Amino acid sequence: MSKVAENAHADRLERRIGELEDELKAAKERIDSLKTDVDAQAKLIAEMDDHLDDENAFRDRWIDDKSDWDWNPWLMGRSEIFERYDALRKDWNKFVGEYNSIVAPRRCNLGRPLSSQR
Repeated sequence: MSKVAENAHADRLERRIGELEDELKAAKERIDSLKTDVDAQAKLIAEMDDHLDDENAFRDRWIDDKSDWDWNPWLMGRSEIFERYDALRKDWNKFVGEYNSIVAPRRCNLGRPLSSQR
């Protein structure tokens, strides 16, 4: 092989080696970037796990203190209030006719109206 051909071949090999080294460097940078992203996500997941553990503990404490948060007395109190309201509403409906007759009595106009022409 001639020296020119050997030099051209060596130049192509050196260029290809340079390209491969550049690709390797870019791949290493991408790997470092991905590692940073994975570390940030792992940190966020750990924080979320801690938060979830705190919420579960809070819920368990609330369940243990259930006697303080029983719905039955609240519902019974609500029932009594509704019964009192219903009785008051019925009394008002019985009284409203009498009330209206005193406050705004009706005039009783029987028959046809009188003619204004005489």
